[in-house]
Amino acid sequence: MKQLILLFLAATGAATAQSDAVLSGLDWVPQHTHLRPHERPLGRGYVQLPGVDAGWSTNWLQPAQWLETDDAGTTVNAVAMLASLREANTLQFTAQADWVGMGRAFGPQQRHFITVGVSEHAAVDVSLPGDLIRLPFLGNAGFEDGQVDAQSLAAQLLHYRSYHLGWQAHLSERWSAGVRLHHLRGFEFASLRDAGVTWATDADDWSWTVAAGAEVQTAGMAELLDTTAGNTPLEQGVRAYLGLAGDAGWAADAGVAFRPSERWSLEASVAGLGRIAWQRDTWSAKWSLDPVPFDGLALGAWSLDPDALQDSLDHWAGQTQAWADSAARPTTTEDGFTSSLPVRWNLRATRQLGPRISVQAALRDGLTGPVAATFGATLELGTALQAHVAYQHGNGLRALGAGFAAQFGPLQWYTAVDNVLAARLAAVELPDDRTAYLPLDASRLQVRTGLNWVIGRKPKCPDPAVDRTWGANSQQPGGQVARVCPAY
Repeated sequence: MKQLILLFLAATGAATAQSDAVLSGLDWVPQHTHLRPHERPLGRGYVQLPGVDAGWSTNWLQPAQWLETDDAGTTVNAVAMLASLREANTLQFTAQADWVGMGRAFGPQQRHFITVGVSEHAAVDVSLPGDLIRLPFLGNAGFEDGQVDAQSLAAQLLHYRSYHLGWQAHLSERWSAGVRLHHLRGFEFASLRDAGVTWATDADDWSWTVAAGAEVQTAGMAELLDTTAGNTPLEQGVRAYLGLAGDAGWAADAGVAFRPSERWSLEASVAGLGRIAWQRDTWSAKWSLDPVPFDGLALGAWSLDPDALQDSLDHWAGQTQAWADSAARPTTTEDGFTSSLPVRWNLRATRQLGPRISVQAALRDGLTGPVAATFGATLELGTALQAHVAYQHGNGLRALGAGFAAQFGPLQWYTAVDNVLAARLAAVELPDDRTAYLPLDASRLQVRTGLNWVIGRKPKCPDPAVDRTWGANSQQPGGQVARVCPAY
């Protein structure tokens, strides 16, 4: 059981949570507020049934694009693979389970909305330096400057549970805002960072100079690595697992929206401002090694002194042993530490083209890079179906996503796929007439689906320009606002 859970964490990992590029455009779905806490869910209230999210993203690992197939079979084009390398080549596996959630409107004209919920998050992030991947192909002397730089090497595993309470309000006809507070319970954490590894080779005498350093932090990993069957809550059923205390933490999300006109909306939000204080089963180690020269063999002395070869070997072995001994003695501690959640932000502009269609443009954090651009469109078909398409681009991510929300009376079913082009597959010919298939575009693979019970339906609204007058200090002076179809 522990092995299966460890495999789940290592192969699916959502602390960083989702980019929600498609889901954030489905404003009928309560979960669209994950990155937009200022937005109001559909209806007067909802009950969120269990939902799941699984995803993968990378700015480099696209094996189907490196394949060449001929009569002899399928081979990997190493030149194409090396040409696609970046300075930092990132991989991320994410998973999220929404256990329960609910929300309800209240106050005058139901301008306020309160939400509560519980969700499980896990994520694995890996960053591989381009030089480290090139090294087996080029050798240490195959770099133009003779320098192998692996300082961007990093990895992190994070698993926690979130209990959240949120509030959203329409402050006026033009402004709305929202905040969400999370109480976190952290279960497992492992991090490799500050891996300052460099390997320089002198072009004249082929001597090496190696420098290295790294910091490792872990917490709560003993249960995952324990080999005794049946002695941990992870193996004793759902009730024991959900009863785990974990380590305490907090997080906050906030956002605001401004509507300068009936057809335009501008938004800004931030999510994941928080940290977890790890206290259980903690261990930290830090390596800091000064540059060490390896002079190698004194080849020029062979012809003069037959013992020179042995002396050089002994010298080289002594250098290596001294470096290895230093690397094996890090500075360690079992003191507690804190880790921060990855902060996500979103800047978004929406243009209403008609009563049932809108277009959006957004700048947002990327899962594999600092910034990604998103362009989308949302279409409503009556009060039964909402559809959204979105294109993401930035730092290696290029993905066309689509999703829908369908209303079956009060029951709502939603599904969002952040890269529908991943359905295009490349055939890989294997020995014994076997064939495997890989997605041609694997920059982002994420699927999210779930059910909600919505209290109150979306009203059938006329065009915003119909039967409406404007108040003072608005676009037209005079009169009182007469809303035919309020936005809340």
